[in-house]
Amino acid sequence: MSIDLGLDRIKALLEHIPYARPTIHVVGTNGKGSVSSLIEHALLSGGLSVGKFTSPHLVHAYDCISINGQSVSPVTYERLSSHLKSLSVDHEIDASPFEFLTATALSAFEEEKLDVVILEAGMGGRLDATNALPDEVMLITVITAIDFDHQAFLGDTISSIAREKAGVIREHGSVVLGDQSPESVAEVLQAVVEVASQQSAKIIKSKPATRITEGPGNSPSDGDAWEPPAPFQSISLPSLNGDKEIRIQLPLLGEHQLGNAGVAYEALKALRERRPALFRAVSDDSISNGFGSVRWLGRLSWTTIPLPAFPPSEDKDGPPSLRVLVDGAHNEASSQALSSYLESVGLGGGRGHTPRTFIVAFSHSPPKTPEDILKKLLKSGDRVALIPFKQPVEGMPWVRNAWRDDVRRSVTKRIGSSGEIWEPQRHVADSPFLQALHWARRRGETAIIAGSLYLAGDFYREFGIL
Repeated sequence: MSIDLGLDRIKALLEHIPYARPTIHVVGTNGKGSVSSLIEHALLSGGLSVGKFTSPHLVHAYDCISINGQSVSPVTYERLSSHLKSLSVDHEIDASPFEFLTATALSAFEEEKLDVVILEAGMGGRLDATNALPDEVMLITVITAIDFDHQAFLGDTISSIAREKAGVIREHGSVVLGDQSPESVAEVLQAVVEVASQQSAKIIKSKPATRITEGPGNSPSDGDAWEPPAPFQSISLPSLNGDKEIRIQLPLLGEHQLGNAGVAYEALKALRERRPALFRAVSDDSISNGFGSVRWLGRLSWTTIPLPAFPPSEDKDGPPSLRVLVDGAHNEASSQALSSYLESVGLGGGRGHTPRTFIVAFSHSPPKTPEDILKKLLKSGDRVALIPFKQPVEGMPWVRNAWRDDVRRSVTKRIGSSGEIWEPQRHVADSPFLQALHWARRRGETAIIAGSLYLAGDFYREFGIL
């Protein structure tokens, strides 16, 4: 199944759905989910009722639709989506799966009469189904970091991708623009300024939050066992009143989350300015408490899982549990962020360091290749398990695994003759993922899962984590 971008079908579907919730539109290549969650938790901390739509889902199709911090129930999801599918048939709309999902989210939010909705764009911007809503419901537009991804649909230059993302900017609207990479900042800014100027929109450029202190040391000395970092990083942001600073223990890890926190902060300031009556409860305290309570699985997320001996004769000397870092790094920019984080916590790998153990899978998304992701991540001597994520992905029948030969070739190139590649055994009853975890367990106490959010979802399903 191919992806057919356009707004005609979703607009036809929305003609049959009343929707009038004040809405925040979040677009970009990386950081959309983190920024959406930060805004969501700050608004919830201020006492507002909040809906959030993100994509793709992590474990179940309905978990991308949340109301007041909780996923909608499977019953509600099925009821609303079935109604919309009947509408599509009755009116010969032929909506796509993502258009049904977007409309289902909007129906759920309207049904609850929520104070505000945070709507994350899917793949693009200008032609994304989330861009079908009328100007009058859109409060602000948030544009996070823009980088290469989905070039087959969005263009093969940063400028063309940025213009597609900026295509959501509304007339006389407010646009919060996130921190960009040094390599692309000029092109992104030029594209956004051009579109914003055409729409007479106001651009608000954000600044990253400030890290207050480094976490505890994580580079072990000789003979010391490596320990994972603290589950948060201490950051500060300016007070909304300008008289002090907001100190936050942010549960989102990595240098890039400083930028995401800065974007979310500026978005909240812009909301107070645009609709002061609705957002008067946004305060230093609501930002501090909200940002400090964020939970966003699959993004530099540490967890420890117990694994039974398998088979006992091979596992008898293995550790009783496995530390796992799960990160949905699936493009060049996000794999660079993961690599930088690993360096910062003493897991940089390479010559003279303890080999790292990865479990990876990649989606087939030309012109992006596994090599684009792995060149930023793997080093000589690394150990890598190659497994597929489960197909079909619920609600996303067009998603499929990258060709295994391509993945194997790219991994071999990166890890060299001193590295190790493992692939699942078909005759073993356990799932490929569980086999990979047992293999990783026999090689140490820490494994890194990366390459795809669909793979991250498989991990959380395997162990019932959500």
